[in-house]
Amino acid sequence: MRVIIFAILLFLSCYEVIRPQNKAVEYNVRGLEALQQGNYEEAIEQFSNAVEVSPEFAGAWNNLGLAYFYRGDNEMALKALEKACEVDYKLPEARNNLGVVLKELGEVERAKTEFRRAIKERKDYAEPYFHLGIIAGEEGNWAQAREFFERALDIEPEFSEAGKNLGITYIKLGMIPRAIRRLKITLENAGERDDIHDALGYAYFLNGEYNEALKEFSIAINLNDKNPLYYLHRGIILIEFSRLDEARSDFVKARELNKEFSTPVLLLALLDLKHGKSEESEKILKRIKHSNLTSENDALIEEYTRRLLGEIEK
Repeated sequence: MRVIIFAILLFLSCYEVIRPQNKAVEYNVRGLEALQQGNYEEAIEQFSNAVEVSPEFAGAWNNLGLAYFYRGDNEMALKALEKACEVDYKLPEARNNLGVVLKELGEVERAKTEFRRAIKERKDYAEPYFHLGIIAGEEGNWAQAREFFERALDIEPEFSEAGKNLGITYIKLGMIPRAIRRLKITLENAGERDDIHDALGYAYFLNGEYNEALKEFSIAINLNDKNPLYYLHRGIILIEFSRLDEARSDFVKARELNKEFSTPVLLLALLDLKHGKSEESEKILKRIKHSNLTSENDALIEEYTRRLLGEIEK
């Protein structure tokens, strides 16, 4: 996670401010090296040594929390980050990281409080604005999400996660041309990223630019051929070009990549029914049409599935 790495780098200089014992500094540096190598057990051991030698070393408490977080132990991460905030109440990076862990634990209101405290201590800190934007989007408050993401990008213009999520937020707000511009800028800053190409493809699809959408979904697949959603997205566009065999092939590939997906089966059945084929497709449709239309919670797939279903039922 970018936020976590950012905080780690900041805390490399933390000991220069609070002057812990030299041995604690040595342990902290060793822990950072282990953490950056993905050796979480070693990192936990070294950071634990650091706070044992110097209990007032807030940076080491923060980094201990991050090591636990990376290991998947959110409860221990919470305890360490709460201790970091206790030792240094005004430390914005620890407040931000505490908010991240609280959100993971489902304590969203407490998480919001910590993100706001981080901002109070440091107004030019992009990460808490970003996290507040994510929460606002999850709550369906897209106007507020837009404000938070735009603020994060004002502070840090090349913050790619904020850029991608702002583009998606513009889509949710119906601001499709602006979404396209934002996602293109984000790609320029972030380099080739499959998820951003996929989001840009969706924006082009909504804007009726099917050639561009097909191009972006194909790039996403070339960058990451293990994500079944990208095949579903491209398959949908291929239907628009009446390239039905290719669309069917993409839906089959999506199913192969994740056999728990119901959507590829549904789309294949709808595709067959649209062209007057298969009693089996009729049975599939009857079985699933009154349940959730898709299992992937994907806006493009759900919208297009409803469109196909409407055409068939006319």
